[in-house]
Amino acid sequence: MVDEFQDDRLTYHRNEQNIGGRDLVAAWNHAMEFATGEWCVLASDDDVYHPDYLQEMVALTEKYPQVDLVHCRNANIDAEGRITDVGHGRAEFETGIQMLYSSSVLRCQQRMADLMFRKSAYDKFGIPQYPLAWYSDHALAVKYAWENGAACSPRVLFMFRNSGINLSSPHPDLVATKIAAGLQFRSWVDDLFKTARPDNADDMMLLPLILPGVSSQVFGLIRSVLSSLPCRAFFDAINQSEMPEAWKLQLKHERRLSWFNVRRYLPRWAGYRL
Repeated sequence: MVDEFQDDRLTYHRNEQNIGGRDLVAAWNHAMEFATGEWCVLASDDDVYHPDYLQEMVALTEKYPQVDLVHCRNANIDAEGRITDVGHGRAEFETGIQMLYSSSVLRCQQRMADLMFRKSAYDKFGIPQYPLAWYSDHALAVKYAWENGAACSPRVLFMFRNSGINLSSPHPDLVATKIAAGLQFRSWVDDLFKTARPDNADDMMLLPLILPGVSSQVFGLIRSVLSSLPCRAFFDAINQSEMPEAWKLQLKHERRLSWFNVRRYLPRWAGYRL
């Protein structure tokens, strides 16, 4: 496929082993070893880009020459390519604080593969390392935008494929690792905000809302990954995690309540198991 273009700017490198299957961040770092341009995109093989993606991203870098990161509105597609939902739009320019508010409080979709970033920013900050690369793309976007902001296209130029086999899909065996990643990200945001110095009124208004928003987002994702577990595994995973005690109590209460609600409507003669 690369040869069909007959373009010296395109090069093809094949890994001897599947690095991404073992460590996604290591795969991203390995790919960046071949990057020679000013701007980079860590594209995924099963996602879909609009034909105008690159043109729009370059236009944003020219309009906002101070930024190290540009991106676009997202949509989700299933394994067959059908659109399942479209993410929220966001401002064309956001400060780092505003970007974190949009993604963590407003829950605007954001993926590693829709980001285009300066190679110099990567050389300075690298890629945050979290278990299973969960939150790595989120932390990268915030870190690269923290000083100079980020620009975003309001058009849907990137579609993320939920194929059922990617790490975003439910995997009961990965629950403990995903919980650990979420807690690490929450701690990182907490440390980041200790050095936050808002320089405009909008950022000052948003600042006190973000930490609770990040906690709510992480808690919601933890609740989501736990929902696939049967009762015994569910309680074991909670007890073995380092979640705040208040989170553990709430999750246990919700699970017991949902079980009793189901039990309430079961016929008396129906058999059931925990």
